[in-house]
Amino acid sequence: MSNEFSFYGEKVYRIFILREVEIEIEKLKDVKAQKKILDFLDRLLERIPNSPEQWKNLEGCQTAYELKPKPYRLGCFFDGGRDILVVHIWRVQSNKDKVKQKEIKKTCKKIEELKDEFKRFTRKI
Repeated sequence: MSNEFSFYGEKVYRIFILREVEIEIEKLKDVKAQKKILDFLDRLLERIPNSPEQWKNLEGCQTAYELKPKPYRLGCFFDGGRDILVVHIWRVQSNKDKVKQKEIKKTCKKIEELKDEFKRFTRKI
C-alpha cells in the first residue's frame, strides 16, 4: 500500500483518498459536515450519482469529477473503471467563481500529477 493513497472502501467501486485529503477531513471541526462527506463516500462505493447536484464532471479536465457534500467539494479522479481517487477538498464560498476556478485548477493539476502512479498502484492490488 502506497503512503500517498489511503484505501477507503470497496463495493461496486473502490475508493482511495489522497492522504493529505484524508487528514483535512479528519481535522474538520464541523462534525456534521465530516459525517456528510463520509456518507457521500459510502454512497459512492455503490453507485455514481447521476445528478449533477451531487457528481459533476469538471470542465477542462476529462477525468476530474466534483462530489458535492455541501458545504464542501471533493475533487475526484475517475477514468470510468471501478477505482476512484479523492485528490482535493475545499469549502464552498457562496458563488465565488474565482475561488471555484482556482480549486478546479488545483484538482486538475493533482490528477495530472498522480493519475499514472494511481493507475499503476491499483493494478497491483
